[in-house]
Amino acid sequence: MNHTNKLLYTALVLSVLGIWGVAQTNQTEYERAMQKVLAEYLKTSGIGISAQSLTNSQLPSSAGPIIDTNNGVTITQGPGASIPEGPEPQGGWFTPHYTAEGVIKIESFFTSGDAKFTQIRPFSFSMGDNQFWKAKVSMSFVNSEMEISMTSVTFVTCDGTNIYCVLSNGSANEKDGKAPIISSGVLPTERDDVVGFLWTAFVSGEHLVSMEDADAAKLPNLLYTTSTQDPAAWCQNFDYGLHAFSKNTLLSNGVYVLDKSRVYPDIDDYPFLDEPVSIIDKRSRTGRIQDLMGIEQTNHAVSTYTAKKTGLFSGYGVPILFDAENFSLPETNNAPPPCVARMSGIVTNVIINPQVVPLLPQITGVEGIQDKRFKGKKGNYYQNYIYYLVTNEWELSVDSPRLKEIASQAYTLRVGEHVSDSFSKRKLVLLAILILPIPFLCIWYYRGRRES
Repeated sequence: MNHTNKLLYTALVLSVLGIWGVAQTNQTEYERAMQKVLAEYLKTSGIGISAQSLTNSQLPSSAGPIIDTNNGVTITQGPGASIPEGPEPQGGWFTPHYTAEGVIKIESFFTSGDAKFTQIRPFSFSMGDNQFWKAKVSMSFVNSEMEISMTSVTFVTCDGTNIYCVLSNGSANEKDGKAPIISSGVLPTERDDVVGFLWTAFVSGEHLVSMEDADAAKLPNLLYTTSTQDPAAWCQNFDYGLHAFSKNTLLSNGVYVLDKSRVYPDIDDYPFLDEPVSIIDKRSRTGRIQDLMGIEQTNHAVSTYTAKKTGLFSGYGVPILFDAENFSLPETNNAPPPCVARMSGIVTNVIINPQVVPLLPQITGVEGIQDKRFKGKKGNYYQNYIYYLVTNEWELSVDSPRLKEIASQAYTLRVGEHVSDSFSKRKLVLLAILILPIPFLCIWYYRGRRES
C-alpha cells in the first residue's frame, strides 16, 4: 500500500478508534453487531494497523486524555473554552457545549431485500446555543483492483440564520474546503441525507420544541433524500416523541407519514424544490408527482427514526445509538413496502469542554460560491442559485450591492415542454399569416381575368 493510501486509511482508523476504547460491559446486540462491522471493515481494508495499538493521543479529536466512560462511550477532556489568540474570524467564534464523534453505517437494499451496498462514514458533531452547530462527515471509496482511492470530507455549519457547507477532497481541514454552498434557514436541505440524519439525531428536538405543532408536523423529511430535488420530501407529516434533559431536548422517535392532501399536481406547488434544469429532470419530477398521486394508501410510513440509547454529558443529552429506515413508495396497499435504506449511528467519544473554533468554515484563496439565498422565480425565468468568486471570506449580507447586481442578471429561462410548445405555436401563427392572404389573392386574380 502506498503512502497516500496509508494516510487515507489511517484517517479512517482514527475516526472509528473510539469503538474499542469503550467499556465492554452491558453491551446490547446492536452494539456488538456494530463493533463487528467496524472490525471487519478495518480487517478487509488492508490497513495494516491494529486499532488496539494506538494510544489515547491518536483519538480522532486529539483533544486530550480519556477521563471516563458513560454508557460505553469514552469521555475526552477538551482544552476548555478559552478564546484563541489572534484576530476574530469572520462570523465569530463558536463554543460548543460538546463534540460527539462516531460512525454511521449506511445500508442500501434492492426492493427484493437483497443488499445493494454498505458504507461506513465517520462523523463529528458539535452542538452550541441557538441552533448553532457544526458537522463533519467523511466518506472513503477504495478499489484495490483498480488502485483507486478517494476520500471526501463534508463540513456543514449553521449560524442560526444560514447554513454553510464546504466539500474537501480528502483533507480534514476546513480551510482546504472547495465548492462552498450557502443557503437560507436552519434545515440542512442542500446536502445528502447523512447530514439530515445527524441533524435529526442531535438538533431536531431543540428545533421542534420551538415550533407550533402544525408547523412541526410539516417538517420536510431530511432522512429520505435531498429534499430540494424530490417532491415527496414535502408531502409528509411528522409524528414524533421528545426526551427532555436538563439542558436540552432530543428526538426520541419519529415517523414520516405520507399525507395525500399535500400531494399537488403541479411542480410549481412545491416552492422549496429547486427548479428542474433539463427536460429530463422535469419529466422525472412530474413522474414522481404522478406516482405520489396514484398511491391509494393514506397512512404509508416513508421513514422512521429511533434513538435506541442516549447518555447525559455535563447535563446535555447526547444520542449514543440511533437509526433510521426508509421505505419504498407502495405500488399497492396490499403489502407493506420494503425497507430500501437503513442508517445506523453510534457515538464512540464525547469531548467535554471542547476548544473554541471559528464558527464558519474558513475559505482560503479564491473560491467559487453557490449562493442559494437568492433562489426564486419570475414568470418563465428562475434561478436556483447565483455563482460568484470570493477571496478568503464569505459574502454574508444579502443586501450587498455586488450580490444584488449578480442576482438581477442570473435568471435563466425555465426549461420544459412549454418551451417547445411555445415554439410550435409561433410556427403555427407564422404559417397562418402566410396562408391567410391566399384566398384573397385568388379572388383578386380571377376578378382581374374576367375584367380583362
